[in-house]
Amino acid sequence: MGIEKLDYFVCAAKYRNFTKAARECGVAQSAISQQIASLENDLNCVLFRRNGRSVELTPQGEILFEDARRIQVLYQQAVQKAQAIACRKEDYSLVIGIPGLGSSAKLCERIAQWKQAFPQIEVKLQRYSPEYSRRELGQQLYDALLCYWTPQDDNKEFAYKELERKPIQVLISEKNLLAGEESLSLEQLLEQADKIYMSYDVWTQLCSLDLISKEKKENIQWFHDSDLLLPMASINQAVVLTADLPNQLPDDLKEYTLSDAPPELKEILLFRRQNSSKALTEICAAIE
Repeated sequence: MGIEKLDYFVCAAKYRNFTKAARECGVAQSAISQQIASLENDLNCVLFRRNGRSVELTPQGEILFEDARRIQVLYQQAVQKAQAIACRKEDYSLVIGIPGLGSSAKLCERIAQWKQAFPQIEVKLQRYSPEYSRRELGQQLYDALLCYWTPQDDNKEFAYKELERKPIQVLISEKNLLAGEESLSLEQLLEQADKIYMSYDVWTQLCSLDLISKEKKENIQWFHDSDLLLPMASINQAVVLTADLPNQLPDDLKEYTLSDAPPELKEILLFRRQNSSKALTEICAAIE
């Protein structure tokens, strides 16, 4: 069964009319009728009840219509992924995933340094969702990710180059009850704050270190999109834990120094061990 038959079926099911479906698909009405008949023969069931010019879906047709639309989306996504990989220049083009604009400034400085040594390299920055980043890296949507080390990175599939260590930064809204505290440790902060916002990387790091109790997890919200973290914290007067700070903070969020040294996050360039990109190989060799 080809995807074309499903396309014709979905279009006919959407309009409940073969003529309109044929007009949208750019084919004769007879072609729609033939493809639907062929599909019904393949499935050995009736998908439409004919009623003059209009048609109605049978119960079997309703079920197929719902699933066929999902298949169309998955098919388009697969095509886009394949095209994205095929369009890359094999040797000197890199697609680097970034979690948000806050992390891109320092990366741009690094890329400028890399391009001094390798001017032929072309770099494309593309945002990713941290929760699914490792899976998408495995699917070759990116050559590498700018991210923070997590335990799952120590496996046979991935390799990484450490770029630098960053301490966890603490911001507290001026309207938050903890804003007047003169001294707090990270443990005290996690216990006393009633509303804490974290970047996804900080969340995974603290969880891996068993620093967040089950009781406090209900008071914590972590963000895939790091660019939403500070505006949301400002609006809702929350405490913020993050590793990346923009050049300009919201007026009501102030940096806070903890009494103990908070854990450091290891910023890395993560890539697949089997990546054969010459550009990535040369850049990784140049990173000290």
